[in-house]
Amino acid sequence: DFLRIYPTVVLRHTRLAELYLRGDYVPWSLTAAVELGAEMLWHCRHHAVPVIRLGLQASAGLDRGDVVLAGPYHPAFGQLARSQLWLRALRSLARNGVAQVLVHPADLAEAVGNRRRNLASLHQEYPAFGVRTDAQVPRQTLGSDQGHRSLQELAAYSSTGG
Repeated sequence: DFLRIYPTVVLRHTRLAELYLRGDYVPWSLTAAVELGAEMLWHCRHHAVPVIRLGLQASAGLDRGDVVLAGPYHPAFGQLARSQLWLRALRSLARNGVAQVLVHPADLAEAVGNRRRNLASLHQEYPAFGVRTDAQVPRQTLGSDQGHRSLQELAAYSSTGG
């Protein structure tokens, strides 16, 4: 009926922590886990499977760092994964010569990325690229002088998993 997507995080005082400390387990980087989480989210949406959680629920223990020993924990993991889809979509438009993209105001935070990282990344290759809001643009849609296209279409991964 739905999925929860959790990257493997090494928690202190667990069997996995023992394996990690012995060097028998190497956790993924946050970057790799976010990319995989984004791809999994895209495939779930492609097949109309709701994802009700991406990443561990933030808590005082997790955020203080006394519970997590290693691995891709981030209190905003879900936003990072969703923002990765927006980055893929924005980059697709920028590669095709679009300099200005319109998004619904409710989508702006994920479009520009956590701490505006999507825009910073895009500005390295496309300095004039910009994102603005327009309440007339449907949610999960990117508008430009080339028309409106869905986030799902523009962020596409191969439907066979690559």
